[in-house]
Amino acid sequence: MKIVVKRKNILSALAHATRLIDRKSTVPILSNIKISSTEEGFMEISSTDLQIGLVEKITAQVEKPGAVTISAQMAFEIVRKLPEDAKVTFEAKEKEDESSDHVKVSSGASVFRLGTLPVEGYPTISQEDLDLTFSVNPKEFALSLQRCSFAMAQEETRYYLNGVYLDPVKNEEGKICLNLVATDGHRLAKVRVAGIELERNFEGVIIPRKAVMEIVKLLEGESKKLLISLSSTSCMMKIGDSCILTTRLIEGNFPNYKKVIPASNMNTVDVDTDIFSRSVERVALVSTDKFGAVKMTLKENKIILTANSLEYGSARDEIDAKIEGKNLEVGFNARYLLEVLQHVQKKHVIIYLRDAGTAVLFKAPGDLDSDFVIMPMRA
Repeated sequence: MKIVVKRKNILSALAHATRLIDRKSTVPILSNIKISSTEEGFMEISSTDLQIGLVEKITAQVEKPGAVTISAQMAFEIVRKLPEDAKVTFEAKEKEDESSDHVKVSSGASVFRLGTLPVEGYPTISQEDLDLTFSVNPKEFALSLQRCSFAMAQEETRYYLNGVYLDPVKNEEGKICLNLVATDGHRLAKVRVAGIELERNFEGVIIPRKAVMEIVKLLEGESKKLLISLSSTSCMMKIGDSCILTTRLIEGNFPNYKKVIPASNMNTVDVDTDIFSRSVERVALVSTDKFGAVKMTLKENKIILTANSLEYGSARDEIDAKIEGKNLEVGFNARYLLEVLQHVQKKHVIIYLRDAGTAVLFKAPGDLDSDFVIMPMRA
């Protein structure tokens, strides 16, 4: 095998592969990537941790077809430290009846000989379409994932919360749209993907956390077509003709999130998102407990934020807001509050409250497709 590729063409693919592999795996070949040539004269880099697989196709000069496996981390570090305009050659010579025991990676006067493991032992990454396939705008899908993924859980017991739920729902016109939902039991984010209409319905599925974070990174600045294929156990995402990510789905029943979103909170607060965020940040400075508790008091078109700690003392801040309803005092985890305000992504946020013990709803004015919910706490 001999393949020559430009550094700028391969570096990002190696970075993606290095993120994906399981460095703590006891199976040595899972620390490797597979480098191979295609019939069309491209180079393919494959990586997997057995739960998620990634195949990226790269423009390259294939002088001799073949396939090898080498350390993902070492390949990335070598290429990363080469000059920006460098060309990299991957070359492996075959012995009689067996593969070479090393791969030569070279660029100019720099030559590395890396160990290899038999390519036959590398896990197969499926590239076949699954039961249902639909097209999504990659920018809208990535934005929707970013706006809800912050609420994903990291739990061993309620493992079914460790991801983003894809839920097909009918809108007011009877067309099937796609909601993305995440929750950890303390806060919830629901975002409808803009500009998507599904031809047929399907059972909701849960994309695991690691796959969610990876697809967001893969879609950064991406304008090519995104195809999503689903079965009851797997999901495959094709980005243009150059990248395929496959992942196993999380088995389990996602909670009925629609029951969690308050529908009868009659007290409302309309406040500038940035001013509110900065006020929360200031007050939370003195809150040293693990929850970062702050108390929000609503009174006479003012939001009064307070926090107390034995170590630092107390803090109080006051900002203007448009308040409709009764005076209330509600406690929040400051980090949860700041993350919601960040992902509302509008100049103003409307807060819907009922009392100090009921879930609080956050929405941008006029945004019918996004809901953010936080359970209050004692402050």
